[in-house]
Amino acid sequence: MLVTKNAIVRWTANKTKSHYIDKGYHYTFIGDEFLIPVNDLPSSSNVKVEVVCDYCGTNLYKQFGKYLRSREASPIKKDACKKCHPLKTKEGNLLLYGVDHYTQLPQERLKIGNRRRLNTEFIFMEFKKRGLTLLTKQYKNSSQILEYTCENHNDKGTQKGSWSNIKHQTGCGFCGAEIGAKKLRLSFQIVKERCDELGFILLTCNEEYINSKSVLKVVCIKHPENGEIQTSYDALRYVQGCRDCFKDRNSHANCYNWKGGISSIKDYLRTKIKKWRKDSLNFHENKCLITQKEAEIVHHIYSFEYLLELSLKKTGIPVRDNISKYSKEEKKLLGETVVEVHYEHGYGAALTQEIHLLFHKIYGQHAAPNHFWEFVRLYKVPI
Repeated sequence: MLVTKNAIVRWTANKTKSHYIDKGYHYTFIGDEFLIPVNDLPSSSNVKVEVVCDYCGTNLYKQFGKYLRSREASPIKKDACKKCHPLKTKEGNLLLYGVDHYTQLPQERLKIGNRRRLNTEFIFMEFKKRGLTLLTKQYKNSSQILEYTCENHNDKGTQKGSWSNIKHQTGCGFCGAEIGAKKLRLSFQIVKERCDELGFILLTCNEEYINSKSVLKVVCIKHPENGEIQTSYDALRYVQGCRDCFKDRNSHANCYNWKGGISSIKDYLRTKIKKWRKDSLNFHENKCLITQKEAEIVHHIYSFEYLLELSLKKTGIPVRDNISKYSKEEKKLLGETVVEVHYEHGYGAALTQEIHLLFHKIYGQHAAPNHFWEFVRLYKVPI
């Protein structure tokens, strides 16, 4: 249904000027606006008018010319939005043909079937072009399962497939797999050069190499004790040697997080502060400082790394890259000192696991004491 009653238009120097003059409008100047009833618009006008869908009541806007054509082209003089347009089409088909869609008419179905169906001779020739011999005698349609043999793969016997699939292929499925493999295959020389670049001895020969995904047998020159390694060229494009080569490049001083071996002694000394942890929990009566629930964690208000650094300075013992390089006397002295430094800086904070994770999520792993007390002030539950 057309909602718009009037429209504002302009005088222009084209045939619409004559149209409005013929309608009895007084011409003024090019570009001047004037108000007219919507029915006085030219039949080809692109002025947008508001229309209500006669099926769902949705408001939509159409060019006036398209609005007229949509009504003239259909026996159903109704307006429809895009969503409801199939309903209008169905209503028109019922009126004209007595069916929901014209293709339901027997004569139309026959026309469509004859137009789409290919004959057996054509299919036979198409199979022959692809190196296939069609065994099925009667062709019905493109989805019919057909039997055939391949000239290049007679050993595979009778194969099956529909014309809708085979028309996109070159040969049978086995032919397609071979073509795909050839596309993936790099020259054996490129593979050998990559192995030499990585320090590998390539054991696979040219005859055994298939493509970039096939198994390659190599031996690492730097770590021959690891023996034969199985990999592929795809993997070699992203690795830089064997696993031991990777460890060599990323361990100890080569690691981005290397701190001179401090992690080795840190793990050992963490086991020496069990009493301090127990005393910290007792001091807080086993209750979380924030929630007053049962505590599970003792949080270092002064980070363990900071207290360890003080202990190392206090004892004068240098950092070594392995715990085995410390003597018994040094380990004992460091253990006693780190406990002593812990007590000098007070008890730790008793927290639940959830609160502890929340704190480090907000402030990171090496937060200062003032960060912790700020956290307490913000999140402590009133008693």
